[in-house]
Amino acid sequence: MLKRKKCIVGIDYGYSSIRAAEVELAADGTHRLLKWGTVETPEGAVDCEGKVLDPARLAAGLRQVLKESGITTRKAVTMIPAAGLVIRNFIMPAMDLVELREAAIWEGSQYMPFPVEEAAYDIIPISQKNSEHGSDTEVILIAAHAPDVEALMQAFHLAKLEIVGIDAGPLALARGVGVGKVDPQNLPPRQIIDDPLGEAAATGYGVEGGISVAIIDLGSGTTDVAIFRDAYIRVSRSFTIGGCRFEERIAERLGLELATARQIKFTRAGINVDGIVPLGDDEETKIGQAVQEVAEEMVEEIQRSLDYYRAQNGWIPIDRIIVTGAGVKMPGMVEYLSHILGAQIELADPLHNFDRVDNFPSDVEAYAGAIGLALWKVDTA
Repeated sequence: MLKRKKCIVGIDYGYSSIRAAEVELAADGTHRLLKWGTVETPEGAVDCEGKVLDPARLAAGLRQVLKESGITTRKAVTMIPAAGLVIRNFIMPAMDLVELREAAIWEGSQYMPFPVEEAAYDIIPISQKNSEHGSDTEVILIAAHAPDVEALMQAFHLAKLEIVGIDAGPLALARGVGVGKVDPQNLPPRQIIDDPLGEAAATGYGVEGGISVAIIDLGSGTTDVAIFRDAYIRVSRSFTIGGCRFEERIAERLGLELATARQIKFTRAGINVDGIVPLGDDEETKIGQAVQEVAEEMVEEIQRSLDYYRAQNGWIPIDRIIVTGAGVKMPGMVEYLSHILGAQIELADPLHNFDRVDNFPSDVEAYAGAIGLALWKVDTA
């Protein structure tokens, strides 16, 4: 008797777009990417940092992406974007997991922009070390604002989707682009079954040989930097310099509406690889100036994130830099990043998870999150 095939739809959402990818675990144990699609996020549904403002409007977008892509699966995995997460590493005195969980949340509360009582969170114990004071445990805390999680869940309920998992955005990207594999022996026991972030946070991603891998997600509302080492996320930073900032700066320089500036960004804008800001006062020059200024601001923040990680870890090298998101399509963007950061840049390839995928759209990099989300739960659905 053949086993029943298992399907999950991963749904990645943001300020400007919603992407869905349906993945099947076949009877022979292989994964197949069945269907995919993207639509624009309904206006007013999500803010530039990925916070759900209007669950009903987001639900309308969810229904639209499923309809247009032909996806019929109703079991879904989604995520909390990096901008909505607090991810911190701590060294704590050795204690049992219940005590460790309580101590870590209070230690991390100083970094939270919301009351600790309103946190949905989990911890990941990742290593134990002996010191002169006894045994210490290194932990990772991942937390989100519970009302934000509830608004997201409401949107999926209105769209008649069953959420079977809520992942952390950076972890979904890591899975989608192939940063290591999960080692079940390294995973801590799950602490609170009804905590939406509990299962998501308790997931490690093995990075071979202890190398450091940075994933840069060039989104429309934000740019997110996540750095992984020794199987776990070590740094997650999000800042509001994304694709929309280019449009805003073009509109400001030329005195245009945002919609017109957006068309200019897609058709006439490009980044000078050498970082040269053009001089002059004609329209093309003003476009070039606007784009170059934003690119400089963006890369400066990326560099700060990479330097912070290296400074905290004895200035060790970052072995791989992988970029994803819609921003990679801006002419000159990847080359400019490589030039300024002084490193070879890899384009995310989430299709490496499958033997064959035909007729996939050219913006493959932007599907890393949705595919990573589907892969997380398809094996256990």
